[in-house]
Amino acid sequence: MSAANDSPCIRQCCLNQDDVCMGCFRTLDNILKWTAYSAAMRQQVLAECAARKAGQPRVILNRSGTDHDLK
Repeated sequence: MSAANDSPCIRQCCLNQDDVCMGCFRTLDNILKWTAYSAAMRQQVLAECAARKAGQPRVILNRSGTDHDLK
């Protein structure tokens, strides 16, 4: 993000079963309310996003390069 009002959206939006975007890791509620959040709240949301991202399994191509294995 380059400015305080910028969204952390990376344009890879896809919600999982918990309504968490797999691109930016915000919840649907966070996405909808982003522009109303204070700078402090945005920083809290970004910290939560980083924690969600760190907890996600990595997708790695298997040796054939055709299928994906979760690690």
